[in-house]
Amino acid sequence: MRQRELLAYGDGEWRPVGGLATWKSSGIMAIGQILQFPGASIDKYDAVKKELGWDGEDGKPEGLLAHAAGVTEDGFCVVEWWNSEGDWDAFFGSRLRPAFEKVGDIPQPQVTRFDVHSSYTAS
Repeated sequence: MRQRELLAYGDGEWRPVGGLATWKSSGIMAIGQILQFPGASIDKYDAVKKELGWDGEDGKPEGLLAHAAGVTEDGFCVVEWWNSEGDWDAFFGSRLRPAFEKVGDIPQPQVTRFDVHSSYTAS
């Protein structure tokens, strides 16, 4: 499995920061989000991912920094962060929305979005 080097944006350029990345408001802001899909089976998640052609690095959305999904008491949840809101918007409009529509019967998620202040990924 390949690992992606974490980068931070500052002073007009991207720099490697190892396992710890801190973003500051300098034009591009990483975003995090928690999407909860109450009443939906994890099978819907799997079907959408298959429709996207996403398997590890193959078909991975441009700008995605981290992604995790799992079953909750009443459905499933996705936690992820992106290089920017623009990357998320582009992915949603061009790939995710059409995949949701093709798979069908996916409830409107409850979304919590935040600007990423700091993140850590173990190496």
